[in-house]
Amino acid sequence: MNGISDKDIFFIEDAIQRLARVAGWELDVATSLLFWTEELYNICEVEQDFIPTLESAILLYHPDDREKVKNAVAAAIERGDSYAIEARLITGKSRTIWTRSIGGPIFDDGKLIKVVGAFQDISIEKQLTAEIDRNRYAYLKIAHGARAMIWRAEPGTHRFISISENCHDITGYTQSEWLKIGFWQDHLHPDDKEKTIYDGKKLTTKQIDHVLEYRMLKADGSETWVSDSISLVKEGDRVIELVGVMVDVTALMHARHESAITAARLKTAYRQTLQAIAYTIEKRDPYTSGHMNAVANLASKIASRLTLSPEIIDGLVLGASIHDIGKIYLPAEILNRPGKLSKEEFELIKTHAAVGYEIVKDIDVPWPVAEMVRSHHERLDGTGYPDGLKGDQISIETRIISVADVVEAFSAHRPYRPAKKLDEARAYIIENSGTLFDPKVVAACVDIIDCGEFQPSA
Repeated sequence: MNGISDKDIFFIEDAIQRLARVAGWELDVATSLLFWTEELYNICEVEQDFIPTLESAILLYHPDDREKVKNAVAAAIERGDSYAIEARLITGKSRTIWTRSIGGPIFDDGKLIKVVGAFQDISIEKQLTAEIDRNRYAYLKIAHGARAMIWRAEPGTHRFISISENCHDITGYTQSEWLKIGFWQDHLHPDDKEKTIYDGKKLTTKQIDHVLEYRMLKADGSETWVSDSISLVKEGDRVIELVGVMVDVTALMHARHESAITAARLKTAYRQTLQAIAYTIEKRDPYTSGHMNAVANLASKIASRLTLSPEIIDGLVLGASIHDIGKIYLPAEILNRPGKLSKEEFELIKTHAAVGYEIVKDIDVPWPVAEMVRSHHERLDGTGYPDGLKGDQISIETRIISVADVVEAFSAHRPYRPAKKLDEARAYIIENSGTLFDPKVVAACVDIIDCGEFQPSA
């Protein structure tokens, strides 16, 4: 390497690491401190001020893979074993990647002092392997008589160059018909045609493989659903051909439709069951009549402001509409008695969150309703009850319910105190934003109040 300085050698080695997505690391056995090369920080997508230790490094791995990594490192430290493992890692930007780590012991006078190794991002390798496996599976299905057609087409026009003979069995059209210019486009279902053609062109433009699902019209006028796995054949940077496997998935799509209908019916049954229980508690406690529904209404509006998914909002509304269900086990004379509560009585009322959880925890619903019921009095700073949860331990649904509950309860009449003005409730959540309540939830709720979109229950 005559004529190349140490600085140049370091630069070349660093460049090789970056190109190969390979990094190095070293573990000091005595201190459990890790030394990482710069590329390892890049792979893990963490800042340079992150101080890696054995414990913090293992926590970066996917929860399902941590034990495997921990055991491999422990064997290296305790027995001097070398290892090579593949595991998933969650980066600082919350991306899940596949990694390969190779480690081995370093001894000094017979004493283990270090474990050193290399670390590589193998996500692309895994993706390619998965793609090969998927293609192999597709061909095996074909070999066993699956309703699938293998085809080749021109990239610009999508004119078929060839298609397997079973196209007639699946669609009712012959091979010669399929090879006509414009045949594919002309036989797309009218409702799917524009999007499917657009997606097909996008594949060529962006030069990516993809799977399209769409309907085609058969020779007898009926429709069939197909899943079209499309890959690009290239010469250099130029796409010269499209190849694919088109599978008849009509039965699968019909099954999905039936499953969706069944799921919708189950959700309706869940709601009716839980709302019946909620109706019972509201009949026992006239002062909270309508309170839970009002909280659910406000919570739904907050969630919409935060652009949460319809699925999450469905569960949130259900959880909010029964959040005080545990009060069914509280003495009616305490719930309905005018006047200030004693300390003992207030402590008894606080048990309703945990009691409500016990009531609904075994009801099989597709949302974390039991968690919402139990935790709607938890606060960001850990001062809430019953578990003293804080920060990210509290779900977004529960954070929304806690704000909606406070605003509604604050501004509605209670036996032990008269109703306060809505402005006071507004001021209270703003004052405690970031300590007791999630700032984003508070901002959304304040906007709803300011727009006149919420009125407390009577």
